[in-house]
Amino acid sequence: MASVERSTLVERVVNVLVDYLSNAGLQPGDRLPTEQQLTEMAGVSRMALREAMIRLRALGLVEARQGSGWYYRKFSPAEIFQQLSPLLKSFSHADVNQIMQVRVNLEPAIAQLAAQNISAAGLDELTGHSRAMLINLNHKEAFIEHDMAFHMVLARECGNGILEVISAILKDLSRSAQWAYRDTVKDRTRSVEFHEEILGAVRSRDGEGAYRAMLGHIEVVWNRVDQES
Repeated sequence: MASVERSTLVERVVNVLVDYLSNAGLQPGDRLPTEQQLTEMAGVSRMALREAMIRLRALGLVEARQGSGWYYRKFSPAEIFQQLSPLLKSFSHADVNQIMQVRVNLEPAIAQLAAQNISAAGLDELTGHSRAMLINLNHKEAFIEHDMAFHMVLARECGNGILEVISAILKDLSRSAQWAYRDTVKDRTRSVEFHEEILGAVRSRDGEGAYRAMLGHIEVVWNRVDQES
């Protein structure tokens, strides 16, 4: 019972500290208040505070500098949750068809939102990755990396942080799905055509067009997966 109470206390301290970090206007590299000040703010012992800080360090929110104290780090939820991909693959027993089922329901909506919200820099990135896919038609590994990057730019630029995080979790699963089927240069060429269509719709701020193009792309990939399974 004591250990449960201890865990609950530390979780409460973590929540207090997360609220503080998100609302204090800190910049990456800023030094946090002293441990004494933080314990007073959270109303807990120094030991409980240190356990909470260790958890925040594991999440990438803070870092400890020897003899100097705790410092705020640049935090990217998408990068943190991307680390869940291996766990999700191993413990959810997700197969390629389940991965494609998620993609076909998720990514058209992301493309539609990206068409409404994307920045000029995001458009430049999409263009670069689409061109790189064309250049690497005969190099599957590079082709897949630019393909995945294209989709992650859409997720980052869609204006919905939750969808970006979900996409980050799916990134490595999607990569494994790409490797799972024996595509040809012809298949990759068709994929580039879809990406160009998506890019064109996003550049034109045509949300419906981006949705349809992405849906068509994912469905074609899924059909190829089905034929090989």
